[in-house]
Amino acid sequence: MSVLGAASVLGASIAIWASRRGFDLIDGGYYYLTYKFPADVADTHTSFHLIAGMIFRGLGENIVAFRLTSWALALGSAGILGVALINYIRRAHPGHDVQLPATAVFFSAVISAFATYTPVPAALTYNSLNSILLVLGIALLLDGAGRIISADPSDRRFSLIELAAVGAVAAVQLFIKPTTAILFGGAVFGFVVLSPAIAARLKQRVLLLACGAVVLGLATFLLVLGSWTAFTSRFATFFSISKNAAFTGDLLTRLAKDSSDLVDLLARDLRLVGPLLLVLGVAARFVSPPIRRAFTQWSFAGVIALWITLLISAQIWHGAHLYYAEAAITRLWFEAVLITGFATVLAMEKPQNWRLTIHSVLLWTILVILPFAGAFGSTNPLYLNSSLQAPLWLAAATLPLLAGGRLGLFSTGLLLVACSGIATTQLFNGQIIHPYSMTNDLRNQNTPTIIGQSGSVLLLDKPTSQFIETTQEILKKNDFQPGGDIFAFFNLPGLVYAVGGRSPVVPWYFGRIYVNNPVEEIYIRNAGAQRRAHAWVITQADAPNFRQHYLNANFNFPDDYLEVGALKNPATGMDIRIWKPRAAKP
Repeated sequence: MSVLGAASVLGASIAIWASRRGFDLIDGGYYYLTYKFPADVADTHTSFHLIAGMIFRGLGENIVAFRLTSWALALGSAGILGVALINYIRRAHPGHDVQLPATAVFFSAVISAFATYTPVPAALTYNSLNSILLVLGIALLLDGAGRIISADPSDRRFSLIELAAVGAVAAVQLFIKPTTAILFGGAVFGFVVLSPAIAARLKQRVLLLACGAVVLGLATFLLVLGSWTAFTSRFATFFSISKNAAFTGDLLTRLAKDSSDLVDLLARDLRLVGPLLLVLGVAARFVSPPIRRAFTQWSFAGVIALWITLLISAQIWHGAHLYYAEAAITRLWFEAVLITGFATVLAMEKPQNWRLTIHSVLLWTILVILPFAGAFGSTNPLYLNSSLQAPLWLAAATLPLLAGGRLGLFSTGLLLVACSGIATTQLFNGQIIHPYSMTNDLRNQNTPTIIGQSGSVLLLDKPTSQFIETTQEILKKNDFQPGGDIFAFFNLPGLVYAVGGRSPVVPWYFGRIYVNNPVEEIYIRNAGAQRRAHAWVITQADAPNFRQHYLNANFNFPDDYLEVGALKNPATGMDIRIWKPRAAKP
């Protein structure tokens, strides 16, 4: 337990130290723009930015405070899940929890969240906010699933509240990631209906209360959105996307490819462990009863040790976004789930209570499936997004060990310590050595730099700091007003935010014109004549050459503009040019 506690402190120290360092000029800046200017978000199928934006603005748009708050929410939700798991074991499988201190499970759950850094470190993104809600929803489900089978009437009454609250969580998720909300809600509904351990009259009450909670959750979020039109437009967008055959076909194609790649990786990692586990499990059946338990426990410990050795030799501890094609985080936790689940089945004796066994198996199935459910529906690889649900897989790996109670304290502790150790090194490697979309690791980011209108001070590498400050000076010298519109063509949302600008209509102009997609012409046109006439422009590389593209949007660029500065983007090595509108006041 002391090892896990030390790893938690180390992870927290890394998170705190890193929160002051680095600024991503692409994804990071995009998210801060969506938080600050929610009206300029054309994508209406998700409303995650409304929740995150309230927190961001509530913290005075202080980036460091927001990063720390994001970490606190991720770690806090994981810790709550760890407590809920222990509570479930104590109620559903009393006596088995004595094999492992509750604090060990708690620390392991917290550590698992350290490995769930996103491409934008410590920010409430579309996927990370979805993950936090999913983890909290499962924590409510686990604790409620344990209380509802309790002999204590007060426990059963409280379980109704917890299980109903899961419905409210799913309702809020509809506005963040609809696919997750539908799959999560469906899984919980299936659990309540199918579990033989829940009395029929309690099932009816749970489902009725859950329906009420869903309505309450929808009503609450409607207040956040502020209008019924905003509410309905999000569902209209979602359904239009789901009906787009080309999009859904591409999504399913990528899902098949990602699944195939993941299966190949799992087969490679488990080529020795899987057969060995099967042989030892069968052999245990022929060992005399007096020594069978010890044989099973030490055999499993040996398998875990071999598996960890193979993962270390494969350098799975890298775990940075740079290595997402290797699915490092997903491999670690999903393989732990497969090994512990398989080992528990092999070591299983005849259950004393089939109802409770099925009850726990259904919960375990949900824990295994939901990380993938939370990942589905995004353009990112399945195994990248599913890594954000690492706390769920930690619970899925631990649940059979504690519920089965036959694989021993040493092997269970070895699994948690080893996985937690790798998760901590993944945090170090992914956050510090290979931070996403940054040319220098965080140890070289020591130059204080003012970012955005709020005046947040971050420590950046010197080239990036000079790049931002020079851009700020050029704009100030030429009378740019903070909060003014800036069209950034293309892929420079972070620079817009850093210099105190606002991107009209959409936070991020991707440059889809490069692939003959005219959608950004529509966004530019929708900005209106007044905003187009007075907006500044920052271009990267050959963006000024697409004159017809801008004319199609009734935007006379670059003819109506005066170039006032030029410099080079240290992150891309591309030329940056700054343009002042001739219509701007002198």
